[in-house]
Amino acid sequence: MQTSDATPRYAPQHPSEGRLAPRAYEGPLCLHELIEEQAERTPDRIAVSFEDTSLTYRELLDQADRLARHLAGMGVGPDVRVGVCAERSLEMVVGLLGVLRAGGAYVPLDPSYPAERLAFMVGDAAAPVVLTQRRLAGLLPSHGAQTVLLDDPQAWGNPTVPLPTVPPDALAYVIYTSGSTGRPKGAMNAHRAVRNRLLWMRDDFGLGPDEMVLQKTPFSFDLSVWEIFATLMTGARLVMARPGGHQDSAYLVEVMEREGITIAHFVPSMLRAFLSAPGLERCTALRRVLCTGEAVSEDLERRFFERFGTDGPELYNLYGPTEAAVEVTWWQCGPGRSGPVPIGRPLPNTSIHLVDAELYLVPPDGEGELLIGGIQPARGYHGRPDLTAEKFIPDPFGEPGSRLYRTGDLARYRAGGADGIIDFLGRIDFQVKVRGHRIELGEIETDLASHPAVHEAVVVARERNGEMRLVAYVVARKVVEREELRAHLALRLPEYMVPADWVFLEAFPLTTSGKIDRRALPEPERVRVEHVPPRTALERFLAALWEETLAVDRVGLRDSFFDLGGTSLTGAVVINRLQGTMGEILHVVALFDAPTLAELAAYLGREHRAAVARVWGEESLPEDFSGAEAAERVDEARLDELRALIQPLAPFPADEPKNPPVLFVLAPPRSGTTLLRVMLGGNPGLFSPPELELLTFNTMDERRAAFSGRDSFWLEGVLRAVMEARGCPLDEARELVEACEGEGWTTRRFYRQLQEWVGGRTLVDKSTNYPLDPEVLRRAEETFESPFYLHLVRHPYGMIHSFEEAKIDQVFFRRPHTFARRELAELIWTVSQRNILAFLETVPAGRQHRLLFEDLVRDPEGELRRLCAALGIEYHPDMADPYKEQRARMTDGLYAEGRMLGDMKFHEHQGVDAGTAERWRQDYAEDFLGEPAWTTAVALGYPRQAPDAIVPAPRSGPLPLSPAQERLWFLDRLAPGSPLYNSCR
Repeated sequence: MQTSDATPRYAPQHPSEGRLAPRAYEGPLCLHELIEEQAERTPDRIAVSFEDTSLTYRELLDQADRLARHLAGMGVGPDVRVGVCAERSLEMVVGLLGVLRAGGAYVPLDPSYPAERLAFMVGDAAAPVVLTQRRLAGLLPSHGAQTVLLDDPQAWGNPTVPLPTVPPDALAYVIYTSGSTGRPKGAMNAHRAVRNRLLWMRDDFGLGPDEMVLQKTPFSFDLSVWEIFATLMTGARLVMARPGGHQDSAYLVEVMEREGITIAHFVPSMLRAFLSAPGLERCTALRRVLCTGEAVSEDLERRFFERFGTDGPELYNLYGPTEAAVEVTWWQCGPGRSGPVPIGRPLPNTSIHLVDAELYLVPPDGEGELLIGGIQPARGYHGRPDLTAEKFIPDPFGEPGSRLYRTGDLARYRAGGADGIIDFLGRIDFQVKVRGHRIELGEIETDLASHPAVHEAVVVARERNGEMRLVAYVVARKVVEREELRAHLALRLPEYMVPADWVFLEAFPLTTSGKIDRRALPEPERVRVEHVPPRTALERFLAALWEETLAVDRVGLRDSFFDLGGTSLTGAVVINRLQGTMGEILHVVALFDAPTLAELAAYLGREHRAAVARVWGEESLPEDFSGAEAAERVDEARLDELRALIQPLAPFPADEPKNPPVLFVLAPPRSGTTLLRVMLGGNPGLFSPPELELLTFNTMDERRAAFSGRDSFWLEGVLRAVMEARGCPLDEARELVEACEGEGWTTRRFYRQLQEWVGGRTLVDKSTNYPLDPEVLRRAEETFESPFYLHLVRHPYGMIHSFEEAKIDQVFFRRPHTFARRELAELIWTVSQRNILAFLETVPAGRQHRLLFEDLVRDPEGELRRLCAALGIEYHPDMADPYKEQRARMTDGLYAEGRMLGDMKFHEHQGVDAGTAERWRQDYAEDFLGEPAWTTAVALGYPRQAPDAIVPAPRSGPLPLSPAQERLWFLDRLAPGSPLYNSCR
């Protein structure tokens, strides 16, 4: 290893070696000053937008100025590090700019990181102040820093505190990267260095005021620096992608089309997925794509121009480490080119040197470590003088006191350096890049070896179909499951640093010198089956989709999705892509029920026959399909059969006190409960998560055991609720819930904890399984003090139509049965509504309210106002706009390409559609309802008429009869002693 006084030897051996193109940029010297100068020119232009909100340049500067003065009053000034823990939002941009205007340096604290890693970063950075959002306030452990809420500007004081003059060599940001010793290290970058990179983008690259730039890179990744600050300093518009959206190619296509995005950045692995996204041709405004973070392959360059054509957007390959202000070289790709994709030429005021292991400059055609000189190298690593001296060495070719950064990357000059173009060749050490993130394998190995069951651990990166995947090799002291080791790492490392593949060995292979022979480590085993190639268009589509998603090659009909390394997460990606291609609702359980490619193709052909024929042709349909199962007319005997399948609840612990009141939404599935839930979420006094599915279980571990494998998606509602209530990422929410399960918490105790987390808001529980069992409904009264019940009613034909369309029987009714889909829907509607009616007869009228779905979609505001009056809370106008602030209302899934529990088509709508009330009439012409369903429907206020008859609008407003009076009216019309009469008593 070289000491700090080591310097490159000999003069350059060819004209391109170490060439530094000087450029004198005019204007302000600090990032915030460049943005302020632009804001003076275009104060009323929109600077940044996020979903349906935006800030003009004037508004952005005003808010940032106010925050900056508040921070200055707290002691923030030049070189003072300020932690910023925020999700992608307008507040995040205000926070970053406010820190810079106060003279400080921001330290990104990604909310998705494990709490242990965040705590280390805050402590290591010695940040006296941390900026965050209210929903994330509980994420960071005690760190001794003062906390400022970005979404509570009313609390910002000191509006007259003067702001300091910031020198150009002051720190702009400190970004933490992976460390080979197991400790992340913070790279300190100054304004002058970053300014050079951004002004190149404005003056040479041509970033102008008419651009629409997509900000999708996590701000803990230095590529976000140019997305944010280069855009704002040129007067362009910064469009913020939703948190997690950078991993969802379908969402990216949608937002690019909607917002007219002209410039976007991708790491190569995500660009590969983006190029396979349906609808890419709709991104007509896209003019330039920047690619960096990993090596761009020749195949990816070719695919880009095949997908977009020669008249489509330009593609640029840029290169640079975090320690050198984002990027230092650039190259414009082109169609029809062959050979490795270069990283190009240096930016102005930047030099490149290639040296051998002894720091001698390599000959013109030689390979060597790439060293970066000039203006852009960082100041060093915070609090790590030894590592700084090792990696930042004196520059004998630059100005006195200048330094070179040793990248550890291997490179060479193309064609002997005559044209100055550089080829990237890989690494000279154990550092790797995965999805654009720089990873020191030693950090993972250190954390893995800290597990008591691990004797030795080695982690390597292996390429599979153009994507790098981490593989962990373990020699264990005792038997241990890989999931336990994954969980151990997930508490300490970001998700991208947790290995995807695991290999357990008796001992590691060794070299002749006794060191671990990494090259001799075996490939992760794959379950081998006879390869049977796909035959139909559908099978070929599925094979290509699996190959892309799982990064495997040559998928055949007998291959199993899970044997190839598939998980529920990648399964959600596959199902969502299929759903978008077919235009129909699919559920991830399809992969559990039909895990091989042949089985999945046959399943789609049976369950989605019309869509498969439309998209892939009739030759893709299964030959042995005999048609949908015929439904029988439902009678009382069939109702009894359904009731017999519902298992009785175990006795409920009676030694716990009742919990505070909650609001229950009572309705069978496909009754509009998701729409209503999201509407309720628009009221600041209500906390309205997806299906909790708690009341049907006594303990949390009992619930976990019931929802395993194909049914594990039912666990997501509680996880999403905890994420929102605690303001924490998924990993922390899962850790909290698993701790409750491991400690044997009752569901009643968990309800109480969740209610404490949401503060003074009323919890809403809309789980549609509850009404199937009268005992579950009675348990609500036993568990809570005076709960309120919102009875949501939809016409049986409307519910059945939606049930059939969504094929909800695949996920809803988890017990073996012989009912046809339509028959099951009618049974569930009838039993659920009867149970609700019977239960509400025992509940005081002041604690219940009936709402008709048809009325809700025709007059949302009127119905919601009446509901709020019944609840005794103030109406909020956001309730009638369920598509506003969707993330805060928990309409997203747990993962970037996931979807929330409930209505799978919710995101396809832009507003409440009154037409959904009667849309079922288009498909149902004959009356197939059985007598039990019709009798119940009439009792609920629907006239008994055939589907093709004109049905008057259901009555709105308060019912003319109280629930008890209407109950008596219903029973009076039944013959005493009849099965229906007895079942409703």
